[in-house]
Amino acid sequence: MTKPKTDYDDFLCDARHQALKDGDLLALIKANQELGELYPQIYQRLVGPIYERHRDASHSCYCNVPKSLYEICGEIVSDKMPSEALDCDDCWEIDLLSTWSFYKKMIPSDNWNQLCELREIYLLFPD
Repeated sequence: MTKPKTDYDDFLCDARHQALKDGDLLALIKANQELGELYPQIYQRLVGPIYERHRDASHSCYCNVPKSLYEICGEIVSDKMPSEALDCDDCWEIDLLSTWSFYKKMIPSDNWNQLCELREIYLLFPD
Protein backbone atom coordinates (compact mmCIF):
# COMPACT_ATOMS: atom_id res chain seq x y z
CA MET A 1 0.00 0.00 0.00
CA THR A 2 1.29 3.43 -0.90
CA LYS A 3 1.68 5.91 1.91
CA PRO A 4 0.01 9.31 1.59
CA LYS A 5 2.03 12.15 0.11
CA THR A 6 4.25 13.85 2.67
CA ASP A 7 7.21 16.17 2.75
CA TYR A 8 9.46 13.11 3.04
CA ASP A 9 8.69 11.91 -0.48
CA ASP A 10 9.59 15.37 -1.78
CA PHE A 11 12.80 15.17 0.24
CA LEU A 12 13.65 11.77 -1.27
CA CYS A 13 12.95 12.99 -4.80
CA ASP A 14 15.13 16.05 -4.20
CA ALA A 15 17.88 13.88 -2.69
CA ARG A 16 17.70 11.55 -5.70
CA HIS A 17 17.88 14.46 -8.11
CA GLN A 18 20.86 15.95 -6.27
CA ALA A 19 22.64 12.58 -6.20
CA LEU A 20 22.15 12.22 -9.96
CA LYS A 21 23.43 15.76 -10.48
CA ASP A 22 26.48 15.20 -8.24
CA GLY A 23 27.17 11.66 -9.46
CA ASP A 24 26.90 10.36 -5.88
CA LEU A 25 26.11 6.68 -6.42
CA LEU A 26 25.69 5.77 -2.75
CA ALA A 27 23.22 8.60 -2.11
CA LEU A 28 21.33 7.63 -5.28
CA ILE A 29 21.08 3.99 -4.19
CA LYS A 30 19.86 5.01 -0.72
CA ALA A 31 17.25 7.41 -2.10
CA ASN A 32 16.05 4.82 -4.63
CA GLN A 33 15.80 2.12 -1.93
CA GLU A 34 13.74 4.33 0.35
CA LEU A 35 11.49 5.42 -2.51
CA GLY A 36 10.95 1.76 -3.44
CA GLU A 37 10.08 0.80 0.13
CA LEU A 38 7.97 3.80 1.14
CA TYR A 39 6.61 5.19 -2.14
CA PRO A 40 6.51 2.43 -4.78
CA GLN A 41 4.43 4.46 -7.23
CA ILE A 42 6.97 7.28 -7.23
CA TYR A 43 9.77 4.71 -7.58
CA GLN A 44 8.04 3.12 -10.57
CA ARG A 45 7.53 6.50 -12.18
CA LEU A 46 11.11 7.78 -11.70
CA VAL A 47 13.36 4.72 -11.42
CA GLY A 48 11.75 1.67 -12.97
CA PRO A 49 9.66 -1.40 -12.23
CA ILE A 50 9.13 -2.39 -8.64
CA TYR A 51 9.14 -6.12 -9.38
CA GLU A 52 11.53 -7.88 -11.71
CA ARG A 53 9.91 -9.75 -14.60
CA HIS A 54 11.43 -11.79 -17.40
CA ARG A 55 10.11 -12.95 -20.71
CA ASP A 56 11.64 -15.09 -23.41
CA ALA A 57 15.03 -13.54 -24.19
CA SER A 58 14.11 -13.09 -27.86
CA HIS A 59 11.73 -10.26 -26.89
CA SER A 60 12.88 -6.72 -26.21
CA CYS A 61 9.79 -5.61 -24.30
CA TYR A 62 9.81 -3.86 -20.93
CA CYS A 63 9.93 -7.21 -19.09
CA ASN A 64 13.46 -7.78 -20.39
CA VAL A 65 14.49 -4.13 -20.81
CA PRO A 66 12.90 -2.35 -17.81
CA LYS A 67 12.40 1.41 -17.92
CA SER A 68 10.81 4.03 -15.74
CA LEU A 69 7.34 5.25 -16.65
CA TYR A 70 8.87 8.61 -17.56
CA GLU A 71 11.19 6.91 -20.08
CA ILE A 72 8.29 4.90 -21.47
CA CYS A 73 6.30 8.12 -21.87
CA GLY A 74 9.15 9.56 -23.92
CA GLU A 75 9.19 6.47 -26.13
CA ILE A 76 5.43 6.68 -26.69
CA VAL A 77 5.61 10.36 -27.59
CA SER A 78 8.53 9.83 -29.99
CA ASP A 79 7.08 6.61 -31.50
CA LYS A 80 10.14 4.59 -30.42
CA MET A 81 8.39 2.08 -28.19
CA PRO A 82 9.27 -1.59 -28.81
CA SER A 83 6.45 -3.34 -30.65
CA GLU A 84 6.91 -6.43 -28.44
CA ALA A 85 5.45 -4.41 -25.55
CA LEU A 86 2.09 -4.37 -27.33
CA ASP A 87 1.72 -8.15 -27.43
CA CYS A 88 2.95 -8.67 -23.86
CA ASP A 89 0.11 -8.59 -21.33
CA ASP A 90 2.45 -7.61 -18.46
CA CYS A 91 3.94 -4.72 -20.42
CA TRP A 92 0.50 -3.50 -21.41
CA GLU A 93 -1.03 -3.73 -17.93
CA ILE A 94 1.93 -2.79 -15.73
CA ASP A 95 3.94 -0.41 -17.88
CA LEU A 96 1.82 1.14 -20.61
CA LEU A 97 -1.45 1.61 -18.74
CA SER A 98 0.43 2.99 -15.71
CA THR A 99 2.32 5.37 -17.99
CA TRP A 100 -0.95 6.54 -19.51
CA SER A 101 -2.47 7.13 -16.07
CA PHE A 102 0.51 9.21 -14.89
CA TYR A 103 1.39 11.05 -18.10
CA LYS A 104 -1.83 11.28 -20.13
CA LYS A 105 -1.46 15.06 -20.34
CA MET A 106 1.97 14.65 -21.97
CA ILE A 107 1.00 11.86 -24.40
CA PRO A 108 -0.95 13.04 -27.46
CA SER A 109 -4.28 11.23 -27.67
CA ASP A 110 -3.51 10.28 -31.29
CA ASN A 111 -0.42 8.38 -30.14
CA TRP A 112 -2.36 6.60 -27.41
CA ASN A 113 -5.26 5.72 -29.73
CA GLN A 114 -2.79 4.32 -32.25
CA LEU A 115 -1.21 2.14 -29.54
CA CYS A 116 -4.64 0.84 -28.52
CA GLU A 117 -5.44 -0.05 -32.14
CA LEU A 118 -2.08 -1.79 -32.59
CA ARG A 119 -2.65 -3.71 -29.35
CA GLU A 120 -5.99 -4.98 -30.69
CA ILE A 121 -4.31 -6.07 -33.94
CA TYR A 122 -1.59 -7.93 -32.01
CA LEU A 123 -4.25 -9.70 -29.95
CA LEU A 124 -6.29 -10.67 -33.02
CA PHE A 125 -3.32 -11.80 -35.12
CA PRO A 126 -0.56 -13.09 -32.85
CA ASP A 127 2.68 -14.33 -34.43
